[in-house]
This record gives sequence, structure tokens and C-alpha cells, in this order.
Amino acid sequence: MSKLQIITVIEKFLLTNPQMDYDWDELLLEYIPEMIEGTDEQSYWLTLYSMSAKTNDGHVYFDNQIQVLGTRFSERLTAVPVIFECAEGQIVVRKTIGVTIGDSFLQPGDAVISIDGVDIMDIVEDLKQYIAVPNDEKLKRVIPYLPLCMNRVPEITVLRNGEELTGTVYNTRWNYADFNDPYFASIRISHELLDNNIGLINPKLLIRDQVYSVMEEFSGTSGLIIDLRQYPGEDTTGRFAEYLLDEVRPYAVWSKPFIPVPGLFLDASISYAGPGIRVSGGNTNPYFYDKPVVILMNQQSQSACETMIMCLRTGPNVTVIGNNSIGANGNVAYLYLSASTRMGFSSLGAYTPEGGQTQRIGLSPDIYVEPTIEGIRDGRDELMEAAVAFLLGQ
Repeated sequence: MSKLQIITVIEKFLLTNPQMDYDWDELLLEYIPEMIEGTDEQSYWLTLYSMSAKTNDGHVYFDNQIQVLGTRFSERLTAVPVIFECAEGQIVVRKTIGVTIGDSFLQPGDAVISIDGVDIMDIVEDLKQYIAVPNDEKLKRVIPYLPLCMNRVPEITVLRNGEELTGTVYNTRWNYADFNDPYFASIRISHELLDNNIGLINPKLLIRDQVYSVMEEFSGTSGLIIDLRQYPGEDTTGRFAEYLLDEVRPYAVWSKPFIPVPGLFLDASISYAGPGIRVSGGNTNPYFYDKPVVILMNQQSQSACETMIMCLRTGPNVTVIGNNSIGANGNVAYLYLSASTRMGFSSLGAYTPEGGQTQRIGLSPDIYVEPTIEGIRDGRDELMEAAVAFLLGQ
């Protein structure tokens, strides 16, 4: 596919185009010469990444992005051995990699000021040139790349307990998955009964056929927590809605490109859920779960997570706790750039039943909770703590 064809497809079929911060016609005048004048393969891809970052579409990615950006920002795919987190407006060490706590200069809860003399927020802005983020507050997609470093033994300056400290660390091999939120790796079970008779459901490990047995098992619980900071392993939305909604309700309006007229988007359908809307193989007699339910949400909540939240929060006993979701709902379309590389981007528009925007903005919780530096230092899951406290207070 030619470079100009790529630009045209993004212009005519990207659902976030009307919500962009940039005028696409002006961007074309900037990027067409850059794409034509590229001197090597890396400059070609980086120019495409830079242009796609202007879409503010959290679904945008390239199959080769990890390798290309790893090469651009590090020496032989090496990185500072930490997983970062955003907390209290700062970039904070969430976890050290490959070293025991206490054996590294860096410690959980350290607020990073600079790496090799470069302000950490300048590094964030440099990465954001090539990674699409819905808005400046949503850095989920940038965080795994942030430890990348050219220096094998970088000097790090941090703020720890009010004191500014500087030390060095030995870099480690960088792999995108290893530098993502460690919370995902900690999920070991699809559901469990917590203290105080509270049921916890982890959709990441739950399959559709389990929903009925889990809800029967949890029918006598005092409350439920559905943790949607994780991407569901299968689409269980409709089946949970049979239990959590007391009547059929609309929860989303979808729009899609009108193929005969490129650039025109039509409201395609309204999604409904609730008792009596059966899915294939559905339970014939679900009950209404009338105890309080908490859904946990944060920037890790994306796409199918957001759809599930939009649906289940319409239940009368459901409360959403956490912070805003990423704002990248709807399906993903693929643009094939070569035999081995695709670009993904949002292919459906997702709106509230009232027509409110969700993409880029994200969904807002009913009760706002975000991690604190103290909580990260102590290894606490503050959103889960807030969910339990809420249920015990009902």
C-alpha cells in the first residue's frame, strides 16, 4: 500500500477523526513531505507512528511497534529494571525487575525526577510523539516504554520520602510484556470468596459457560466485586447482565463508517441488555442479584472492558469505583501496510445512550479512587481496598 493510500484510509475511516486535536488537512501538508523524504526503513515507520499518534486513538498500534520503538529509545533493547506507575501526577516506581527489594537503588514508591539528566516528563513527551494516547492524562500505553534507555548504567534521580537522591542501576533486557502492569500476572483464579462473604470475579480468566455456575455459587454473598481493570478472556457481558439488571436497558450507541461515502459515519445500532435477552446456550432462569455490586475500573480498562462497564453499570445496585477508563471503545480495524505489518485503529464509534462521547474521554467512575505514592510504597491495592470498604458500609 502506498504512503498516500495510508493517509487517505486514516482520514476517511478513523472513527476518532472528528475528535482529534489537529486539523487533518494541515497534518497532511506536514507529513506527506516527511514520508516522501524518508531515507531508511526506520524513518518511514517513525513518521507513520508520529502521524498516527495525532489521532489520539487508544486502539492505534503497529505490529512492529515494539521492535522499532525499542530500537529508537534504547541500546540493544535494554531498560531501567523497573515497572512505572502514574500516581499523584508523578512517574513512580511500582516494582523493580530482576532484583530483590532492598538490593536496588530504586525502591517502590520512588518518584522519578530524571534519567541520565533528562527530566522524566520530557521522556514521556518524547515517547508520546510516536504512541497515540487519548489525552495527556492517560499514559497507560506509554508506561511500558518509559524504562527504555541508551545508557547501560544510567543515573537516576528520585524523590523518596521528601529527599532527593541520585544513584545508578544496571539495565536489564527489555520486553514489553515484562514491563507492563504487574497486576495482570498476579491474577491466578477466575473467582474467589473473600473475607466478609464478598465474591470477587476476575473476567480475564472467566469463560462464558462459567458465568451461570459462578453466579449460582455467589447467590448467597453479601456483595460482589467485578474487577474490570483486566481485559475479559471471553465476552461475558450479556450473561452477567441477566443477573445484574432488573430490566432491559439500552447501554450504548454505535456508529460506523458508511462505505459508499468515505468520511461519513452513521449511527448503526443501539445495544440493549438485561433479563430475557438470551445469548446462545443461555440460562433459562437467571435470578436478579439484589446485593451491592462494585465494578473496578482504571486506565487499564479498554475496549471490551469499557463496553462491559457501560452495560453492567446500568444495573440498579452497581457502583463503579476507580479512575477514568482509557477511552478506546469499539472494534479494531486493520490496515495492512506490508505482508507482516498491520496498523490497528478504532472501527466503531461508541457513545452513551444519550449520545455522550466515550472515546478519548473514557468512562468516569461513580467513586473516584487512584493509587497514591504511599500505597505503591506499601504494596497495597487501593482500589480493591476501596471496593471492600464500600461494600462493608452498605
